[in-house]
Amino acid sequence: MKPTVCIMLAVVICMLDWCQNWVPNIDLSWNEIGRVLKAGKESLIAQTEKDMSKALEEMKSTLTDQVFMEFDIHDVIKTVAEGIEKNKIPHTEVVRILWDALMDTIVYRDVRVRPELLECYVSTKVFLQSELLRAFCITEECELELLKQVHRRSIKEQRLHN
Repeated sequence: MKPTVCIMLAVVICMLDWCQNWVPNIDLSWNEIGRVLKAGKESLIAQTEKDMSKALEEMKSTLTDQVFMEFDIHDVIKTVAEGIEKNKIPHTEVVRILWDALMDTIVYRDVRVRPELLECYVSTKVFLQSELLRAFCITEECELELLKQVHRRSIKEQRLHN
């Protein structure tokens, strides 16, 4: 068993012992305790997912603002690194957020007039922010996630033009 499971089991046993000694009218079975622990675990997982989602949204918003306002790339990298450390965000999620934030900063008003410039415009924007992407594409999974994002973007652009 994992150490945390052993500790939880020891706590449950102590709680059960305390309940039986101090509250004799309560009859707790292992099944009831299991249901309570399962419900608590599911609630904790749901809250953690909710907190992660909120942290990801906040990070994306901050990144979009910083990239759009053309902050120094090192400041943006520092902001992302702090967000990763504070919220324990997986690097693959960070790559996805970076790509989304970068694509959100692209202003399409000039491209609507001349759609053939879109590819060049996006390529230039990505090239300018390549240091930011390189800073966090540190594993094969991150590189794969970036390729997936680029591919999804390409499909989306093709659909818009057809």
